[in-house]
Amino acid sequence: MCPPAIAEQLALIKVDNIPLKRERLVFLGSRCRDLSFLTKRKNVIAHGVFTAVVLVKRSIVDIVDDVVLVHDVGTAFIRIEFPQPPLRCHADRLSDIQQVAATLAPALDCGLRYIHKQQAFSNESFFPTFTHNSKLCFSAMTAVRPVFSLDDHAMDELCEQLATSAHRWKSVDDWPAESLSACANAGVIRWFMPAEWGGLGWNEVEQTIGYLRLSEADLTTTFVITQLMGAVRRIAGSENQQPADRWLKRLISGEAFATVGISHLTTSRQHLVKPILRAERTEDGFYLEGMAPWVTGVPHADVFVVGATMDDGKQILAAVPRSLAGVHPHRGAELMALTASCTDRLEFDRAEIDESMLIAGPAENVMKSGAGGSSGGLQTSTLAVGLSRAAIGYLGGEAEQRKDLEQAAAELQSTLRSLEAELLRAVGGDVNCDVADIRGRANRLVLNSTQAALMAAKGAGYMAGHPVNRWCREALFFLVWSCPRPIADAHLCELAGIT
Repeated sequence: MCPPAIAEQLALIKVDNIPLKRERLVFLGSRCRDLSFLTKRKNVIAHGVFTAVVLVKRSIVDIVDDVVLVHDVGTAFIRIEFPQPPLRCHADRLSDIQQVAATLAPALDCGLRYIHKQQAFSNESFFPTFTHNSKLCFSAMTAVRPVFSLDDHAMDELCEQLATSAHRWKSVDDWPAESLSACANAGVIRWFMPAEWGGLGWNEVEQTIGYLRLSEADLTTTFVITQLMGAVRRIAGSENQQPADRWLKRLISGEAFATVGISHLTTSRQHLVKPILRAERTEDGFYLEGMAPWVTGVPHADVFVVGATMDDGKQILAAVPRSLAGVHPHRGAELMALTASCTDRLEFDRAEIDESMLIAGPAENVMKSGAGGSSGGLQTSTLAVGLSRAAIGYLGGEAEQRKDLEQAAAELQSTLRSLEAELLRAVGGDVNCDVADIRGRANRLVLNSTQAALMAAKGAGYMAGHPVNRWCREALFFLVWSCPRPIADAHLCELAGIT
């Protein structure tokens, strides 16, 4: 056993006979041991994508120039991820991963969890994911302090961390677990809930400003949170207490994840004559048959708040556990942007739910019943404005160095301030505000501002990995996300030059 504060090299591990990069670990206040035995194991992880999630007790990990410093100051989650050989993934290698990880655990004085990367999971979905194509990576999320008010310095820290990580959320394999964990630790879910539900009791204006800050920093993570909150509010606001008793505490703490499958009741697939998700009455509840499109975080959710239509036209809302027989989530669709939100279809094959899972209904227009808010509307506009803030902020920064950008930056900033003021008046209850007009203006601003930022960034902004590239693609999302027909028609007329 080596004494604390002694630097030790992490021995080479070979993956398909390709040596992984050697790294130096410096343990401060943590127990260490000789890891040289690993050099004797060839092809210890020859095939497969397996992940060992390590919970480091009482430690925060900093990374400086490939040096890992472990301090006894808090708690960090570490995921050790190994490359995937093309077209090969054999589950029989899991035992090899477990053996390696189990030996690493005492060296770090830590607890251990095992996850097969291709499986969907619940609590573990909030753990950070760190992927590297060539080496064994040790990484950890920065400690996040709770945010109790909008002027709390911890809000700035949270948004800075989200913005720093936003570029990483690219594919369905990049579920923003680290950022979701940071938001859970900061108590973000409590921002949007009244005190009687365990929340902070922020009013509508404060909640909207919170969403503006989050979406300016990281649209993908914020979008996922809106879907989580849609589910939480529906569950908490139900007259049936049983879904809340089962799920609410776990959802607020971040122990479980929920999402909604309700777009087919509002804007999606409305042109179809036959409902795409049907509910059939049984003696003890309902059978669900069909599918819910556009379900965000679908492979990671523990519970789905879904809407279904009965033959008589009445609708139900239910909190359906992922574990229920007949529930089949897809892995996430490849999208133009926000692919890491893992949005895809959720299929039901005569999944039988009972009365304890019912949130609302049967009733006509069930989305208008009970608490929980409505889809789209001001929340969607808020996220569009938040993304506009990021683009206009970038343009303003460029304008400080380039006079040719000053006028455009000033005009867009003025438009942004006007729209934000109107948005906050609307969420504050001003009946003179036109929600549809705000949505149309928000869509135009997010498209105009992101493209203006692209023109300022020039060719660099067109390169993959540049934030402006991501913002331009994300802006197009607002043309399809909960976009009511009149607003879509107005956009078409503008594009066609029809007045």
